Formats: sequence, C-alpha cells, structure tokens
Amino acid sequence: METPEYEELIDEDENEEPSATPLWKYVTKIYAESSAEGGGGSNKFVCNFGCRSKPYSGSYTRVRYHLSGTIPGTWGLKKKTGINMCSKITRSEREALVQEEVAANQLFGGNSKARKLPAGKSAVPPHPRNDIDKMFRINHREDVDQQIARCMYGNGIPFNVVRSPLWHDMTSAIRLAPAGYVCPNYEKVRTTLLDREYNKTFHSLELLKVKKKTRFGHHFIVLTRLITVRVGLVSMVLSKQWENLRKNGIREEHDNTQQTIMDDDFWRKCERLVKFTKPIYKIIRFFDSDKAIFGEVYEQMDTMLGLIKDELLDDLLVYDLVHDFVVERWDKMNLPLHCLAYVLVPKYYTSSWLSKPAPGGERRKKPHFDIEVQKGYFQALDRLITDPTEAGLVRQQISDFVSYRGVFSQPQAVADRATMEDVAWWDMYGGGAPELHCLALKVLSQSVNSSCAERCWSTYSYIHNVKGTG
Repeated sequence: METPEYEELIDEDENEEPSATPLWKYVTKIYAESSAEGGGGSNKFVCNFGCRSKPYSGSYTRVRYHLSGTIPGTWGLKKKTGINMCSKITRSEREALVQEEVAANQLFGGNSKARKLPAGKSAVPPHPRNDIDKMFRINHREDVDQQIARCMYGNGIPFNVVRSPLWHDMTSAIRLAPAGYVCPNYEKVRTTLLDREYNKTFHSLELLKVKKKTRFGHHFIVLTRLITVRVGLVSMVLSKQWENLRKNGIREEHDNTQQTIMDDDFWRKCERLVKFTKPIYKIIRFFDSDKAIFGEVYEQMDTMLGLIKDELLDDLLVYDLVHDFVVERWDKMNLPLHCLAYVLVPKYYTSSWLSKPAPGGERRKKPHFDIEVQKGYFQALDRLITDPTEAGLVRQQISDFVSYRGVFSQPQAVADRATMEDVAWWDMYGGGAPELHCLALKVLSQSVNSSCAERCWSTYSYIHNVKGTG
C-alpha cells in the first residue's frame, strides 16, 4: 500500500477553527453508496496510519474508537462498535489522540454534530493536534530518509556521495521543485541532460584554459624547440622575405626579433636554462604514470636536486636560489606517507644501489638512516596503525626488512631486491611478515599521477610534430 499523503493535513494553519470531530483529519474519507464490511452508513474511510488498505465503513463513532479506543466521558461506555483499534498507533500516539478528543469534548460538550463553539467559549491553546502533527512530520521524514538510503544500498552508491556539494544541490532542487514535478527518466538522463551538462562543463573548461594558459611545461618545451630550430631561425631573419616583411610591418618589432635571434648570449642563456630545468621536467613526466611508483617519490626528488646541482656547479648562487624554491614547494607537498613508502622499497638497500654515487656528489645511504625520513615514516605508522601491539610488531618487521634478517634473509629475496618491482617483490617474499606485507602493498600500490597537466602535453604536442613545425 502506498503511504497516505499527509501534506495537506500537516500544512494546515495552526490557528484553524476547532472541530467537534477532530479525529476525522487522521483518516481519508471515501464517499460511496455501497456498504462495506460491518455496515453503518455510506461513509467510508481509510486509516492514514496504514493499518490496512481496505476501507472501513461507518460514522465518526467508529473513527473515534478505531484511533483512540475507549475514552472516559459521555461517549466512554465500552461497547461493540464493529471495528478494531488501529494496530499501527503506538501508546504515546494514542494518548495524544485521546487528549485531542478530550479537548474537543470539553469545548463542544460532547456534541459531535456541533459546527460552531457554544457562546462564551473559545479554543484552548495549545491545541493537542500539535503533538499529532509533529508525530506525522517525524514519521514522514524518517520514511523519506529510508527510501533514499534504500536506493543507495540497492544501487551500490558510495556513502561519500552524501557529502558531495552536488548531493545537496540535488536535494535542494527537488525540495524547491514545482508541484507535480516528476524525476527525469532513463532516456532523458542519458541523452538530453547529459549533452547539456557536457556543454556546460566544456564551456567552463574552455574559460579555465584561457586563464591558465601558461603551465609548468610550457616554457621548457618552447625553449627546447627554439634551440632545436636555431639554424632555421637565423636563416629566416637573414632572408629577403624577412626584409620584405620588415618594410611592410612594424620595423621596431622586426629589428628586435632579428637582434635577439642573432644574439649568441641569448642562446647561451636558453641552453643553460634548459639544462637545469630539464630534471624538473623529467620528474614531472616520470610521475605522469598510472604505475605503482609511490615509493620512488622521495628518491626522485633528491635525484632531481642533485642533477640541478651538477648543472649549476659553476654558479652556486643560482643553484641556491633554485634549491630553495624547489625545497619550499616540496615541503608543501611532502607527506609522512612518502617517507614510509621510501623505506619500504627493497632496491634502496642493495649494494648495487648504495655503491653508486648520487647526483650532486652525495653518497647514497639506506632510507631509514635519513633523520627526516625516519621522523616521517614513524608519523605515518602512528596514523595508520592505532593498536600499540600491532604497531610494535610492524616496527620489528621493518627492522628485519632493512637488516636482511628473519624471513627477509632468504637468498632469493636478497637477490631479487635489485631487479623486481616493489609490489611484486613484497607479493613474493612478504608473506612471512603478514602485518608488514599488508601495509607495504597498500602503501606501494598507490600511483602518483600528474594527469592534471595532461592538457599541457596535448596543447604543446604540435611543437614536436612535423605538421606543426613544417
């Protein structure tokens, strides 16, 4: 049975005229000629509390008994009425209904046929119906909440959707929709509405492209291409065609362009700039991947700083400026989880890795020997593992891992550290330390993606394309 509509009932003016038959509003009247079960006149009614779908038949006496039971007073003699009490009404709800009937009886002297208050009497606030209205409102809200929750459960919708601003926008729009609003059907959602949202989103992105035209890869790509086509540019500004353009155009701009292209110092600066920004460009491209390379973030940052230092050995002042800038940005992005992932990469403990000098002239060391890394991975462990006993066990297993002890001392495990990918190695050899094995797979399986920069690679790809530069 569908839930009865209560909106008309609960939205009534609180100051409405009192009635000698106040309980009529808790049933839905159905006027018919044919008699129903139990006889008793032509009036039929359906209980709004939903005790049954089949209509009852009878006068207000039956309504009163069905909803409130035997009530002391002039009508209070217990007798057969040909109708059962509503099974859906709770004790507290029935008491509120009784009080509403008592209040009406006091006002109208037990005369259920009265249409107006007797002379000299006025309604007595607060009206008992307020409690019933509140009960209806509560029940109705709970029913709506349950329907929403059932839809989410039945369709596998993530709970986090409720936290989305779009969720609140949707529910507010439905609440403010005009009377009779019907939700869109399947076909409309997948065609008309989808096209409209696509166009709206595409327009917003186009505006964003205009505002954010210059990105981190722009300057490097353009400078690199300029250096590559330097000979062609020199030939261009020395040609007769260029001189003709100069005569027909703005001479000052043409002269400045020619002077810049013919300036050897300009090209030396371009080459120098490209050399020490190339490591930054390469690390961004390295992270533009869906592969599980989370454990390499920390080491790659150190490598990038070392490569920049190698390019600026003859100008340490510039290196210090670049170094401070990069470190400042890194401090904002660095997470304790980066440190934990760095510690869990097997190859960083192998002799083949540690014996090679790091870029910048620094000597490589095991990750957990770095004070900053040690502090970071302890913070990550404290956040990820709250149980002290389990945390102590994981720290012991990390100690065995970095020292080649216990289950990590197997010859095959030691040999494969230098060649196998991180996740594959832990999947193969970490089973002997199940707690650390589970943690390592969770941490190292994450990807580091710079897909937000994908538009740059698409926009400037024409620079490296024959069609774009031919």
